[in-house]
Amino acid sequence: MATAVEPPSLFNPKRKKKPRERVVARKDVYWSHGSLISAAESTQESLDRMLAVARVILTFLTDILKPSDDAEDAPLHFLGAHYLTHREIEAEANGATRRALVHEICSLDAEETPLKRAFPGNLCGVFRADIRPVACAQGKTLSRKSFVKVELQGKGKVSFSRHMEEYEFNFPDVVFEDPLSEACRVFLKGDVVFKCASTGLSCVLNFFRDGGLKGSIERLAGNGWESVCKMSGQWTGNIDAHGLEQDSKAALFEAGEKPGVQESVDLSQLGPMRLPRLWTAIHDALVYCHPKNATNRAGERLAQTLSALKVLTPDSMGEVGALETGDSDEEEGEEENSGEVDNRDLPPSVKAEHRKGHCMGYALELKLMELDFDDVEDSKTKIPTTASLNLVEKRRQLEEEITAADNGSERRDVPIQDGGESQKATDME
Repeated sequence: MATAVEPPSLFNPKRKKKPRERVVARKDVYWSHGSLISAAESTQESLDRMLAVARVILTFLTDILKPSDDAEDAPLHFLGAHYLTHREIEAEANGATRRALVHEICSLDAEETPLKRAFPGNLCGVFRADIRPVACAQGKTLSRKSFVKVELQGKGKVSFSRHMEEYEFNFPDVVFEDPLSEACRVFLKGDVVFKCASTGLSCVLNFFRDGGLKGSIERLAGNGWESVCKMSGQWTGNIDAHGLEQDSKAALFEAGEKPGVQESVDLSQLGPMRLPRLWTAIHDALVYCHPKNATNRAGERLAQTLSALKVLTPDSMGEVGALETGDSDEEEGEEENSGEVDNRDLPPSVKAEHRKGHCMGYALELKLMELDFDDVEDSKTKIPTTASLNLVEKRRQLEEEITAADNGSERRDVPIQDGGESQKATDME
């Protein structure tokens, strides 16, 4: 007689769990930066870690001038934008996985900074860049072509929690040679310096007009600074590191991989879109290249011509050909310098922000978190979205209303519709 067999219960605790499949990592610019920071954090030797940090910085800087075939790398609205996302990095040998949490900002408000928020897991490393581009024009002379130098004012930082190290660095200039031509040459120029107090190592990277790069790493010793490593090559191509202590040589950086560095641009077109939010800030600096910052009279006329650049959107770019120069009347120049007339192709709200002295800025914060592999999907990490940003703005408005109503009295808890939790009005960050 056949015996009926009870089918296995879906709630049987002895039932084996089906192994989870990891989400396929999207290998874009954020994944690339996160992977390089993860590799640098996993390096054990301090000198090798300094070289890995140099690779991170070189990658970020050359990405400024790289094109992109990603549909999401598109021009931004002229009022700015916040972009929040995350990328899954390759799993570590210890069974943990690493996640890069990204918050990128392009805004006219200098007080807007990446959100301070706690996430599950252990913080491994942080990459931070805060940039305010400022343009300065120089007109054509007998000895050289006209050019516009965009200073990337601000600081960058790379830090590793486990090693208790922090590397602070500056940015080179972005130079546009003959900016009114359809094939304007663009390149990085200047010195990038970063050092680490805990290891006593300091690095200098020299960017040259022809794409060349030279660098050196020095260590603080008892008798002063001693050179331990040299770097040479092309920042548009390959860079090698030469160890002086063991007479070794190794490849440090390869920028020739597709997409390669874009060595010329047409400012009437979109331009490189590998880092579209940073390029939007650079484009805004070109549009608002003030004649007072020019180095000569021809530079003042060049700055006035650049103010006719179109808004950086797919619909508006490319409507006209290359910009053309013309002799400006003295009265028109005086009106432009005085700020009474602003004929730029921008909405009134943007013009009003610039009249207040604001300029388009850029900020990028990438946090590298390490989570247990089995708990990656169960952690339910909440990445901030546009809705959460609106919530922060709503909290700020509530705080202003409460401050005005209380007139200096004690602060009270304000219920915010955020998952049923009540938070204090002062807990904005």
